[in-house]
Amino acid sequence: MIRWTLLNPNERLLVESPINHYKVAGPGQVFLVPLQKALTKLYVGPMGHSFQYSEVRTAEDISLNVTAQIIYRVAPELFPASLLPRVPGLNEGGWQKILHWQTEYVLRMLIAQCPWRELSREQAQKRLERQLAQTLADRLKIVGLDVIALCLVKMELPTNLQKSLIQAEQDNVEAQGRATVLKNYLEIFGDKLSQAMPYIIQWEMMNTVHKNGDPKILVTNESLSPKIPVPTHGTAPSAFQLQWPVQ
Repeated sequence: MIRWTLLNPNERLLVESPINHYKVAGPGQVFLVPLQKALTKLYVGPMGHSFQYSEVRTAEDISLNVTAQIIYRVAPELFPASLLPRVPGLNEGGWQKILHWQTEYVLRMLIAQCPWRELSREQAQKRLERQLAQTLADRLKIVGLDVIALCLVKMELPTNLQKSLIQAEQDNVEAQGRATVLKNYLEIFGDKLSQAMPYIIQWEMMNTVHKNGDPKILVTNESLSPKIPVPTHGTAPSAFQLQWPVQ
């Protein structure tokens, strides 16, 4: 008895004939004669999968979390004869597993050659995506997969490392700001800077009080306050009173 099935343009049928003969049939009407058996139906249109990989190391051994989107298709025209008996198992999840670990292997290998600061640049990222797609295509064609494109959707530092880098940048900005202030003081006071320094410290602390709104800061560190002599008679000067250095 002859059986038949109708396949749409993106479907193919793997057919087994006696004595381990295999062929890929379709699209359209496919007729099965006695002793022929349909093993699996293949979807050969474009498919996409998103994979997430953690602790992907850059050239400086910096850890990144990477999300990659891969567009590919099952390509019967690439099937070697030795692959045909394995196609049913590959179609039941084997292809996705191979795609996942091959993508991870190639991704880790290529990113390990890239400085992490370059990865944020558009041209460098596009170049890396093309290299990843081409390398994967060469490796996956032996199992009948055609890689169409690969996109690096997200590449980010782990949260704790992001915080550390942000803090380091802030510390650097603050240090540069303090250096600029000291340079300005040097230009103002010249060789009298050492005499003016106690008063500069007092002015800076008053500025800190102004920013933080907490006068107690002035008494938290005695070594940072200028040493103002206490007179032997009369009223002691206020700790908040600013005095100018004698020229």
